[in-house]
Amino acid sequence: MNDFEYIASLQMPPADDAAAARALDAWNAVAKPIGSLGLFEDVMMRIAALTGNEQVNLSKRCVAVLCADNGVVAQGVSQSGPEVTSVVAGNIARGVSSVCQMAAPFGIDCFAVDMGMCQCPADERILRRAVAAGTDDITQGPAMTRAQALQAVRTGVDLVGELAQEGYGLIAVGEMGIGNTTTASAVLCALTGESPQRLVGRGAGLSDAGLVRKIATV
Repeated sequence: MNDFEYIASLQMPPADDAAAARALDAWNAVAKPIGSLGLFEDVMMRIAALTGNEQVNLSKRCVAVLCADNGVVAQGVSQSGPEVTSVVAGNIARGVSSVCQMAAPFGIDCFAVDMGMCQCPADERILRRAVAAGTDDITQGPAMTRAQALQAVRTGVDLVGELAQEGYGLIAVGEMGIGNTTTASAVLCALTGESPQRLVGRGAGLSDAGLVRKIATV
């Protein structure tokens, strides 16, 4: 099965109402006023329905940060270059980045995932899933081929499956890559029809001249 057929075959199973009902019965059996925990109980019902299991277990949690570089950085749209993507990915792997500091008090594991960095740090803790060594410059042509885009989606799906198999009941995702707000703005403009002047921002502290270049690039 190729990547397109694989992605097309993916279907979200319907909510398991029976599991949600069993979870509700379990919470109603606890010595407390019925429904007294409000939204917390509602969330437990939803998780039970999504997983098909009334025994909700979120004790093992993680954040997967997908790291990749954007070729459009060549247009001077960012304050720093792709080498910073590599540095931050290494910091995540070592547990010293900002996301790691926020996650640590809650016992949440953090994973740096190489989805397409120009230079991946030599750290065995980084999950190697690169589709390419960065994307191409969107001002010169497509950032990725259709095949690469499909491969990236499949890679993300498979990664979540791997983490679930390792026992993670709650998986958050994030992304890291210098130039990411430029590509995100371009996608948003394409989807909404809004002008770059309205949607493009400074990102990570871009100068006035840099902002002008960024708007023109998008």
